[in-house]
Amino acid sequence: MVEERIRPVARFSTSGSYPSGHAAFAHLTAIVLADIVPERREAIFARAA
Repeated sequence: MVEERIRPVARFSTSGSYPSGHAAFAHLTAIVLADIVPERREAIFARAA
């Protein structure tokens, strides 16, 4: 705000939405578990959602 030559390099989101740490961890865990137990893939991703 003080120095006019300093400008942001990325645009900020206007939606106000971002994935929480809990949601990100749930989906990461689901991906790993679905690779380990592929026959339960749909149930795992349903639980993560």
